[in-house]
Amino acid sequence: MSGSILVGPSMDPESYQHMMNDLAAGTSPAVNKDRMIDYYRSLPILDNLKLINAGILLYYMIYSKKLDTAEVIQKNKLIARKTIPVEHVDLAISENREHIAFHHDPLFEKKLFQNVKEGRKEELTKYSSIAPEKGSFGTMSRRSRLRNQKNVAIVGIALSTRAAIEGGVHPEVAYTLSDLYIQNLEEMNEVKAVDILFKDALYDFAERVQNVKSQKYSKSVTLCQDYIFKHLYEEISLSQLAEAAGMNPCYLSDLFKKETGISISEFIQREKIEEAKKLMIYTNHSLSEIYTMLNFYDQSYFTKVFKKFTGVTPRHFKNSNGAW
Repeated sequence: MSGSILVGPSMDPESYQHMMNDLAAGTSPAVNKDRMIDYYRSLPILDNLKLINAGILLYYMIYSKKLDTAEVIQKNKLIARKTIPVEHVDLAISENREHIAFHHDPLFEKKLFQNVKEGRKEELTKYSSIAPEKGSFGTMSRRSRLRNQKNVAIVGIALSTRAAIEGGVHPEVAYTLSDLYIQNLEEMNEVKAVDILFKDALYDFAERVQNVKSQKYSKSVTLCQDYIFKHLYEEISLSQLAEAAGMNPCYLSDLFKKETGISISEFIQREKIEEAKKLMIYTNHSLSEIYTMLNFYDQSYFTKVFKKFTGVTPRHFKNSNGAW
């Protein structure tokens, strides 16, 4: 005697979150969104391990045989690895040749992202259509033109990110910029809007590379600036920077001022004030929270330094530019 026993329905936390996000985004007007949301909320949320243990317990109750948990987990992984086979590539190529529908020239792609890497924003504007003269970027989704354009843009932004990093943009800046552009394009519902955002991303990356290249510093000073970038919310000492750069503190201090035109302490203050301005504009943190987060001694000292670089008090700046 053989058969199958179905236990459920239930969902694991990750699948539940993805499903709720998709429903909130309104994937299809034909779906009764409210009823679907109510249904998924009614389901028990169980992680995969709890579900596997429940299945092992049920198996034992029926067959009086104990299954090995590790073995069951491994077999589940093997099942998950099975994917739908890709269509025969030769057949797809033959169809492209029959309909004279080829991919873009790799040289176009190389030139495009080389301009990003070298910070040539002006050269990028010559690619106003962001499309090759011959061929296309291919089909990355059969479901819809919008989804296809989003996929093309995501690939382009990913390649731009890599090019920008190679061009000298700080990896954390480049990756964060990439995340934000991709998040924004996923919210768009028009192909034209996606294309415009893709162009903006290319220009943005190229401009940031251009700005970096206009400030050519030695490796030691660059290492020093990188350390400050990563530890801006901490108290930074000259000895810490000297250790990061592998140099004598006094020599590093002189070299930094010679190359940048300002002292290390002034550079740190300036970067902290720039960060404080961002926190005032984009968050609801109070002034006391902001100066504490950025390791200023007290509010009067923070106000003094802030006014030195901006010409106004923190309160005046926050009232004029603060988060809604």
